[in-house]
Amino acid sequence: MKKTNLIINIILIIVIIGLIVSTVSLFNRYKALEFELSDEYMMNEWLYVNGERHEKNNIIDIEDRYFIDYKFVKDLIYDDIELSNSEQRVYVKFDSKWADLDDEFLNEFITENIIDINIPLVNYNENKYLPLETIARALFFEYGFTGNDIWIITQDKLETVSISGSKIFINENLNIPNKQSNNNTDFYGVLTEKACFVANDENLGYVTLDSVKVKESDRRFLSEYYFDDREKVEEPFYLVWDQINSYKGALNFNNELVEKSADIISPTFLGLNINGIVINEADYKYVQWVHDMDKEVWVLASNSFNPEWTNEMLSNPVLVDRFISQLCVLTLIYEFDGINIDFENIYLKDKELLNEFMEKLYRITKKMDIPLSIDVTIPEGSDQWSKVYDRKFLAKSTDYIFLMAYDEFWASSNISGPVASIPWTIEGIDKTLELVSNEKLVLGIPGYMRVWKDYKSSNDSSVLSIRNRDNYVEENGLSVEYLSELMINYSEKKENGMLTRVWYEDSTSISQRLDLVKQYNLPGIGLWRRGFIDSETEIIIQQNLSGRE
Repeated sequence: MKKTNLIINIILIIVIIGLIVSTVSLFNRYKALEFELSDEYMMNEWLYVNGERHEKNNIIDIEDRYFIDYKFVKDLIYDDIELSNSEQRVYVKFDSKWADLDDEFLNEFITENIIDINIPLVNYNENKYLPLETIARALFFEYGFTGNDIWIITQDKLETVSISGSKIFINENLNIPNKQSNNNTDFYGVLTEKACFVANDENLGYVTLDSVKVKESDRRFLSEYYFDDREKVEEPFYLVWDQINSYKGALNFNNELVEKSADIISPTFLGLNINGIVINEADYKYVQWVHDMDKEVWVLASNSFNPEWTNEMLSNPVLVDRFISQLCVLTLIYEFDGINIDFENIYLKDKELLNEFMEKLYRITKKMDIPLSIDVTIPEGSDQWSKVYDRKFLAKSTDYIFLMAYDEFWASSNISGPVASIPWTIEGIDKTLELVSNEKLVLGIPGYMRVWKDYKSSNDSSVLSIRNRDNYVEENGLSVEYLSELMINYSEKKENGMLTRVWYEDSTSISQRLDLVKQYNLPGIGLWRRGFIDSETEIIIQQNLSGRE
């Protein structure tokens, strides 16, 4: 009996030892599998949308800028977007809930009048991509980068959460712990059926629902980008227009900025199209770049120099309101600091309609607390390029009037002459000041001149910038003389029956224009355009505008 019990005990011990060994072995195999799966996961890079995993290649990096596939956005984030006919942009239908500004008038105006906005895209490897930061701002979704992964959480799912007493897992089944440790900082989160997807700069994954505390569920939209108490730019200010003709041009924003002491950059981002549509070539990173230099962005909105489109819009109150509401929303999304209206080549019959348009827009910009300006020519010119401006009325409906005191002789002029002689400029200021107070009149100055080629029976011209002037003079062996009656420098050269003539924009003319700003006590200058002047001219501007170091 004792022998039998001993045998049984030995067998039990052997069984127990076997079970222990098997359990340890199974546990080790499980841990090995767990780490193998975890390692396999960590070796891949993913894109998470509201906690669902997708291929990361839906977002691409082009020269340190992130773009997201248009079709991916339409399928998984917001389906109410459509390609334009040109396939150069997408139209995003505006949802009324997005207008949550702390101003009932603005909210009603936007929701009643806007249909959509458009955002430019890029073509890459036969696919179409939207700038990630811009579309995120337009659709109000949050995104971020955690290690090699990217995550997106849309506004309807977004929560701000804290987690406690829980590991972060790498899948929604919560059976493979994440190698990264949990910290106690806040997360962006989205609640799923099985778990809560959480993400911040350091950690990403899933946690149990009972370990989550929702801290914030506020659905903020346009109010996220709206801010009050803007500081007025110090006068006399220095604005430089930046001519950008395409979205590709906007992407190349960080080329050399000679105009370093400018207070305001005015990019030509927005333009009128048919049906009161605002064609948008803006880039949010451009705006950030300007703001990082402690400068403001007064976006230029043009009528595309098209009198028919302008007449169509101005003569239809519905299209006027549509155009203005788009300006409002784009200003908020891109964080423009002001709006500069550049409507040129307008039918004289639309003069009163232009007044009404600016009066309505001014009411809106006042509500938004941003400056509104308009560009006008010197009085007493042609019907469509000068007489169409009711300067006295427009001065009441804007914060500033920019006097485009250049193109005394146009590119297509039958007679060659200076871009802006000083007496002509003085006369233009005097005539304009009869209608506009000096407190609102900003002097536009040219950073260019024209090289005229006069033949026996015809002529033509080409633009020469100040920064290329000295090379042109040297290469062509020109001698320069001062014309006292025009108060500018001049040179000419006759060769093979052709007379080359140049009236120069240089330190002499620029200094005299800046003296006029002081003489008339004007609030500043507008320089046409970025990239035209050299560092010497920039120093002259910097030294001549008072209050600058």
